[in-house]
Amino acid sequence: MPQYLSPGVYVEEVPSAAAPIAGVSTSIAAFIGQGADNVTMPFRPGRPLDPDNIVPADRYTVAPAGAPQLITSWEQFKNTFGDFQAGNQTLAHAVYGYFNNGGSRCWVTRVADATDVNSVTSALNSLRPIDEITMVAVPGALDVNIQTAILDHCENAGDRFAIIDGQRVTTLTP
Repeated sequence: MPQYLSPGVYVEEVPSAAAPIAGVSTSIAAFIGQGADNVTMPFRPGRPLDPDNIVPADRYTVAPAGAPQLITSWEQFKNTFGDFQAGNQTLAHAVYGYFNNGGSRCWVTRVADATDVNSVTSALNSLRPIDEITMVAVPGALDVNIQTAILDHCENAGDRFAIIDGQRVTTLTP
């Protein structure tokens, strides 16, 4: 304690006992979607582009199904899962939109069949140990059982919310 030997006004700065709260991101998404094993993957950098001499090592390999992958850019997504291609592209469009609208990190899990509740539930379980995830989406999942599995996952995780696709209902008036 300092000693004050003469009368007057003294200012003493005392450090706070509470430490500041470290900022953390609250917008880390997880996407689960359908992806085929036989997609055409992009070429690796520096590989020869001789169309008569293309070997599998010249291209990236598609990520294994059921294994969450940390993705930090659209380019990384393309190198891990492939670019837009014919067929079911709801996963690629969702991730593209996420990064195009300011997203910086997401986890992506590829499943063979996004309409199979067991495949999606298994993928959801693989996301459980990843603490940084705050949003979970299965683009194009309109099945009530899959949507229920997503909601159950988020409720049990405690700090996640679900993004659920709704079915478009069109009514025609004569």
